[in-house]
Amino acid sequence: AALIKQAHPDWSPAALKSALMTTAYQEVTLADGTTQSIPFDFGSGHIDPNRANDPGLVFDITAAEYDAFSCGIGSPDVSQSRCDELQSSGLSFEPADLNQPSIALSRLTSERTVTRRVTNVAENSESYSVEVEAPAGIDVQVSPATLTLAPGETASFDVTFRHLSGPLDLYRFGSMT
Repeated sequence: AALIKQAHPDWSPAALKSALMTTAYQEVTLADGTTQSIPFDFGSGHIDPNRANDPGLVFDITAAEYDAFSCGIGSPDVSQSRCDELQSSGLSFEPADLNQPSIALSRLTSERTVTRRVTNVAENSESYSVEVEAPAGIDVQVSPATLTLAPGETASFDVTFRHLSGPLDLYRFGSMT
């Protein structure tokens, strides 16, 4: 993170974390050298600092969004008056709605949509098309499926998860590239 911060001193901690997470590689095995690991073993993956220096897109988080998250989990660090202010402004208190590269949903029984916001930190206009590896028994749709952003431009996209089959108490993993 320190190397990336030196190259991009204006990036927020959330943007730095996003760059590290979205450019990490996940071809990681367990200590035996042959057993494929799962996300509980590697998190976002193995950091690739060269790729993280130019991630293309970053997910950033505002102070108000962090406060709304804190209100949602009942943190005593944010006053009730601040939570009331954030609620009246329309910010979501749902932890899954915090604008970060990962998405975690618990007990998905039907359908849930989360919105994510990305900013192009590349020096040129870029187009990005999504590729989804859906978790078993879950349908995942991203809209729009392609974003074209000028340098510094920000856009949002929706990710809709629909439970199709399988037990509700089972961890399932997927990915969006």
